Amino acid sequence: RSKHDEVNAWATQAIDKLPMISFGEYGHDHDPEQVKAIQKQALQKHREVAEAMLKEASGFFAKYRQQAAQRLSPLNEALKGVRYGANYDFGVFYPTVISTQSMMISELDVLLKNEVKVIEECARWEYEWRNFK
Repeated sequence: RSKHDEVNAWATQAIDKLPMISFGEYGHDHDPEQVKAIQKQALQKHREVAEAMLKEASGFFAKYRQQAAQRLSPLNEALKGVRYGANYDFGVFYPTVISTQSMMISELDVLLKNEVKVIEECARWEYEWRNFK
């Protein structure tokens, strides 16, 4: 996130350095064409930051998926062996078994949601760059 903030700060400083031009009775401002060029450069920088973030996150997520599989596979195999408890009376341990199954699913769900967030963030910068007018 801080890298994107750095790009935004760069764009603001670059625009502030532009000379002001007069629009007659409408006031004065920075040249819109020069501002647009800086904004396009900033979007390119955001794309580059997002691409680097995606590369870094991809490796992290792959490693985390592997670690999660190593943690959850033995438990899943044990539960599969008793058909996930379909014909088994867990008695007083029933809430514990259900909680364990829920934990397994929620861990993978959180991982998937985090991956999707990173991908969506990167896709948003690509979309904004491609559709900049």
